[in-house]
Amino acid sequence: MLAWPGLDPIATLDLAGLDSDQDRFDFFGCLLSQDHIILTTIPNHHLLLCTADLHPEAWIDLDLTDGAEPEAVLGLAPDALALELWDTDSTDPPAATVWQIPDLAPPHQRTTMI
Repeated sequence: MLAWPGLDPIATLDLAGLDSDQDRFDFFGCLLSQDHIILTTIPNHHLLLCTADLHPEAWIDLDLTDGAEPEAVLGLAPDALALELWDTDSTDPPAATVWQIPDLAPPHQRTTMI
């Protein structure tokens, strides 16, 4: 991860210790908060929840329908994100979806991903 605008390295992620099924990281991710970052992987379209210094905390498996692929990710809140999903089996435009990360929600608001 690089600082802007100086492009000085802030943090790096060591993939050697991850159980990643040889996923490689796509070029996009986002900040959820000052404490967490989400990175996307290809080709399996998993999300990796990391601390702000890129220490991996959890894999988030997207229970997507066949043909659905994330095209963009945007952090909305410390426990929520938006994904733009493209259906490769359809000519319809991408769909905007909102997902909650249950383990990051306050205990009284924990639910499954929606």
